Amino acid sequence: MQRKRRNGHASTKISLEHEIAYLRDLDLKGLRAHWQSVFQRPAPTHLTRHLLFSVIAYRLQADRFGDLDRETSRCWIERLLKKLDL
Repeated sequence: MQRKRRNGHASTKISLEHEIAYLRDLDLKGLRAHWQSVFQRPAPTHLTRHLLFSVIAYRLQADRFGDLDRETSRCWIERLLKKLDL
């Protein structure tokens, strides 16, 4: 069965766990290529492998289960900024 992702690409239905496990096995170059296919633009050069993995995994989960609403996102950002003393 195929379903459309938010980015318009058709994808065979596989479990989110398998997709994330696949990402875990990618090196930095592979994650950058995957970023390009997900976000339709090159990955920022300053992002580490860990951050690339985290952002792509978050996007996969948000596409599958829904993203945070605006208010929740704002609250998390404010908490993070306070933690960082910004």
